[in-house]
Amino acid sequence: MRAVVTLAVLWLAAGSAAAQDVKPFAKGSWAALRQSHRGKPLIVHFWGITCPPCLGELPRWSELVAERPDVRVIFVAADPVPVDRTRVERTLADAGLGEAENWMFQGEFFDPLRYEISPDWGGELPLTILIDKAGTITTIVGVADLSVVRKWLAAHAR
Repeated sequence: MRAVVTLAVLWLAAGSAAAQDVKPFAKGSWAALRQSHRGKPLIVHFWGITCPPCLGELPRWSELVAERPDVRVIFVAADPVPVDRTRVERTLADAGLGEAENWMFQGEFFDPLRYEISPDWGGELPLTILIDKAGTITTIVGVADLSVVRKWLAAHAR
Protein backbone atom coordinates (compact mmCIF):
# COMPACT_ATOMS: atom_id res chain seq x y z
CA MET A 1 0.00 0.00 0.00
CA ARG A 2 2.82 2.38 0.91
CA ALA A 3 4.44 1.84 -2.52
CA VAL A 4 1.16 2.66 -4.27
CA VAL A 5 0.79 5.90 -2.30
CA THR A 6 4.41 6.83 -3.01
CA LEU A 7 3.94 6.16 -6.73
CA ALA A 8 0.75 8.22 -6.79
CA VAL A 9 2.48 11.17 -5.08
CA LEU A 10 5.43 10.96 -7.49
CA TRP A 11 3.08 10.78 -10.50
CA LEU A 12 1.12 13.84 -9.34
CA ALA A 13 4.30 15.79 -8.64
CA ALA A 14 5.73 14.91 -12.06
CA GLY A 15 2.52 15.92 -13.79
CA SER A 16 2.30 19.28 -12.07
CA ALA A 17 5.98 19.99 -12.63
CA ALA A 18 5.66 19.24 -16.36
CA ALA A 19 2.67 21.52 -16.93
CA GLN A 20 3.37 25.20 -17.37
CA ASP A 21 1.76 27.69 -15.06
CA VAL A 22 -1.14 29.72 -16.39
CA LYS A 23 0.12 33.29 -16.51
CA PRO A 24 -2.06 36.25 -15.49
CA PHE A 25 -3.26 38.28 -18.48
CA ALA A 26 -3.56 41.80 -17.10
CA LYS A 27 -3.25 45.36 -18.34
CA GLY A 28 -0.27 45.57 -20.70
CA SER A 29 -0.08 41.81 -21.33
CA TRP A 30 -1.26 42.12 -24.94
CA ALA A 31 1.44 44.64 -25.83
CA ALA A 32 4.07 42.55 -24.02
CA LEU A 33 3.03 39.38 -25.87
CA ARG A 34 3.14 41.11 -29.23
CA GLN A 35 6.52 42.65 -28.47
CA SER A 36 8.06 39.40 -27.27
CA HIS A 37 6.99 37.63 -30.48
CA ARG A 38 7.72 40.48 -32.88
CA GLY A 39 9.01 39.31 -36.26
CA LYS A 40 7.67 35.77 -35.82
CA PRO A 41 4.26 34.35 -36.71
CA LEU A 42 2.00 34.08 -33.70
CA ILE A 43 -1.43 32.62 -33.05
CA VAL A 44 -3.37 33.75 -29.99
CA HIS A 45 -6.52 31.79 -29.23
CA PHE A 46 -9.00 33.28 -26.74
CA TRP A 47 -11.36 30.76 -25.21
CA GLY A 48 -13.44 30.31 -22.08
CA ILE A 49 -14.61 27.77 -19.53
CA THR A 50 -18.13 29.19 -19.90
CA CYS A 51 -18.04 28.74 -23.71
CA PRO A 52 -19.17 25.25 -24.83
CA PRO A 53 -17.88 25.67 -28.43
CA CYS A 54 -14.49 26.68 -26.97
CA LEU A 55 -14.31 23.54 -24.88
CA GLY A 56 -15.22 21.42 -27.89
CA GLU A 57 -12.44 22.82 -30.06
CA LEU A 58 -9.56 22.81 -27.54
CA PRO A 59 -8.56 19.18 -28.31
CA ARG A 60 -8.33 20.05 -32.03
CA TRP A 61 -6.02 22.94 -31.14
CA SER A 62 -3.91 20.45 -29.22
CA GLU A 63 -3.55 18.39 -32.41
CA LEU A 64 -2.45 21.47 -34.35
CA VAL A 65 0.10 22.41 -31.69
CA ALA A 66 1.53 18.87 -31.82
CA GLU A 67 1.63 19.03 -35.62
CA ARG A 68 3.38 22.40 -35.73
CA PRO A 69 5.83 22.75 -32.83
CA ASP A 70 7.64 25.38 -34.92
CA VAL A 71 4.80 27.87 -34.48
CA ARG A 72 3.98 29.77 -31.30
CA VAL A 73 0.35 29.28 -30.27
CA ILE A 74 -0.80 31.01 -27.11
CA PHE A 75 -4.05 30.22 -25.32
CA VAL A 76 -5.83 32.84 -23.22
CA ALA A 77 -8.79 31.96 -21.00
CA ALA A 78 -10.94 35.05 -21.51
CA ASP A 79 -14.19 34.24 -19.76
CA PRO A 80 -16.55 37.20 -19.31
CA VAL A 81 -16.55 36.57 -15.55
CA PRO A 82 -13.78 35.51 -13.15
CA VAL A 83 -13.26 31.73 -13.10
CA ASP A 84 -11.27 29.36 -10.94
CA ARG A 85 -7.64 29.02 -12.04
CA THR A 86 -7.53 25.33 -11.11
CA ARG A 87 -10.49 24.66 -13.37
CA VAL A 88 -8.74 26.44 -16.26
CA GLU A 89 -5.55 24.45 -15.69
CA ARG A 90 -7.46 21.16 -15.49
CA THR A 91 -9.41 21.95 -18.68
CA LEU A 92 -6.20 22.77 -20.56
CA ALA A 93 -4.50 19.60 -19.31
CA ASP A 94 -7.53 17.47 -20.25
CA ALA A 95 -7.42 18.95 -23.77
CA GLY A 96 -3.71 18.16 -24.12
CA LEU A 97 -2.67 21.82 -23.78
CA GLY A 98 -1.20 21.78 -20.29
CA GLU A 99 2.29 22.38 -21.65
CA ALA A 100 1.29 25.13 -24.09
CA GLU A 101 1.81 28.81 -23.31
CA ASN A 102 -1.35 29.55 -21.33
CA TRP A 103 -2.71 32.79 -19.94
CA MET A 104 -5.87 33.77 -18.10
CA PHE A 105 -7.69 37.10 -17.80
CA GLN A 106 -6.84 38.58 -14.42
CA GLY A 107 -8.84 41.00 -12.31
CA GLU A 108 -12.51 41.77 -11.96
CA PHE A 109 -13.19 44.00 -14.97
CA PHE A 110 -12.27 42.54 -18.34
CA ASP A 111 -13.51 45.25 -20.71
CA PRO A 112 -10.18 47.13 -20.56
CA LEU A 113 -8.30 43.92 -21.42
CA ARG A 114 -10.55 43.24 -24.40
CA TYR A 115 -10.21 46.86 -25.52
CA GLU A 116 -6.39 46.60 -25.50
CA ILE A 117 -6.61 43.57 -27.78
CA SER A 118 -9.12 45.22 -30.12
CA PRO A 119 -11.42 48.19 -29.52
CA ASP A 120 -13.98 46.36 -31.69
CA TRP A 121 -13.98 43.14 -29.65
CA GLY A 122 -17.11 42.76 -27.54
CA GLY A 123 -15.90 39.60 -25.83
CA GLU A 124 -17.23 36.98 -28.27
CA LEU A 125 -15.59 33.61 -27.78
CA PRO A 126 -13.83 31.79 -29.21
CA LEU A 127 -11.62 34.35 -30.92
CA THR A 128 -8.42 33.54 -32.78
CA ILE A 129 -5.90 36.18 -33.79
CA LEU A 130 -3.25 35.30 -36.35
CA ILE A 131 -0.31 37.69 -36.46
CA ASP A 132 2.21 37.35 -39.28
CA LYS A 133 5.90 38.30 -39.20
CA ALA A 134 5.09 41.86 -40.33
CA GLY A 135 2.51 42.27 -37.54
CA THR A 136 -0.52 42.05 -39.84
CA ILE A 137 -3.52 40.66 -37.98
CA THR A 138 -6.13 38.21 -39.27
CA THR A 139 -9.05 37.61 -36.91
CA ILE A 140 -11.31 34.57 -36.74
CA VAL A 141 -14.44 35.02 -34.65
CA GLY A 142 -16.16 31.81 -33.59
CA VAL A 143 -14.89 28.25 -33.85
CA ALA A 144 -11.83 28.33 -36.08
CA ASP A 145 -11.73 26.23 -39.20
CA LEU A 146 -8.30 24.75 -38.60
CA SER A 147 -7.83 24.06 -42.31
CA VAL A 148 -7.91 27.86 -42.75
CA VAL A 149 -5.37 28.21 -39.93
CA ARG A 150 -3.16 25.57 -41.56
CA LYS A 151 -3.29 27.46 -44.89
CA TRP A 152 -2.35 30.66 -43.05
CA LEU A 153 0.55 28.82 -41.43
CA ALA A 154 1.71 27.47 -44.79
CA ALA A 155 1.79 31.02 -46.14
CA HIS A 156 3.25 32.80 -43.11
CA ALA A 157 5.29 30.39 -40.99
CA ARG A 158 8.33 29.85 -43.18
